[in-house]
Amino acid sequence: MTSVSPRNHVKNIFLIVLIFLAFFAAWMNQEGREVNPQWQEDKPSSSETTAGQRPPADVVQEPPRELTCQEILAASPFYRADSSQVVVKENELRQEGKTELADTLQTISCVPQGIWVSGRDPAWEASRARQIVEKAKRQGKIPLFVIYDGPEHTKAIWRHVETGKAYEEWIRTFALALGNSEAWIVFEPDALPLTFNYSEEDREIRLQELKNGVRILKEESPNSRVYIDAGHNEWKGEEIVVRYLEEAGIAQANGFALNVSNHQEVSEEIAYGVKIAELIGDTRFIVDTGQAGRKVEGSEWCNAAGRALGRTPTQNTGNVLIDAFVWVKPPGESDGTCNGGPPPGKFWLEYALQLIANS
Repeated sequence: MTSVSPRNHVKNIFLIVLIFLAFFAAWMNQEGREVNPQWQEDKPSSSETTAGQRPPADVVQEPPRELTCQEILAASPFYRADSSQVVVKENELRQEGKTELADTLQTISCVPQGIWVSGRDPAWEASRARQIVEKAKRQGKIPLFVIYDGPEHTKAIWRHVETGKAYEEWIRTFALALGNSEAWIVFEPDALPLTFNYSEEDREIRLQELKNGVRILKEESPNSRVYIDAGHNEWKGEEIVVRYLEEAGIAQANGFALNVSNHQEVSEEIAYGVKIAELIGDTRFIVDTGQAGRKVEGSEWCNAAGRALGRTPTQNTGNVLIDAFVWVKPPGESDGTCNGGPPPGKFWLEYALQLIANS
């Protein structure tokens, strides 16, 4: 009988154990698949995979959900007036059964925009302002007013008032209507830049009137923020604009506004505004982005073709000198009877839809 050495005996036992463990592991693996038919589905989802790892090809990524109108309004710090022309038009379309068109128009109607006032009827405008600030206060929102009396392009004459004294009185009437309520005011679009066309004497008159207007607004409505319109980067150079802003009372205002009713590229407006702000002493500014979603070549400003909606109003600008991006000019309201448009300020549905289509 052949003897087996102790060393070989141990070796044989070790091999038998290894074979047994291999068979046992294979059996357990098969049992696990049979007991748990969802085994494959228990793997981590694509969102749980490690960063940078591609999800499986058969995983469909859901597109981001579009916000509803109420969600847009709730997220905005600014107040939307239900009486605005675009909201009225949207409601009319729904009443006419044109639901799809009305839904499309919500791209504009759901976004807070500037509320324009002039000196045509000071008492009525003051009453409306009181109603608006009360509604905005109840909603915890900021109303954005635009004081626009539209001076003539070549002389220091206001459209709706005859003298500087009457101008100051209507500014005071409006400011008293705001009282202690919070409000933002874009002050006199075009007025300061148009003074470049005046005689030196008329320019001095106009800039002094603007300065008096700023003073009255800050005295009578202390919680308002006043931004003097300063045109845009294609209009005048920074140094001359700074000089005229100082003469127009920028020291008493909260800052200046750029690109109102225009479509200049926002990045260019930001660079332009920062230069002006730094020259004045780090004052703040806001930018009208409503129709600035696409660069439009040429100097056409009146119902220019090719415009697109820009970034929606926000105070999260990423720049400490910029208080907000806002929609000062309501997109879709005509600049005038140019390029087939209706009278200035009238809502133009076809143009509004084009802005949406271009965005």
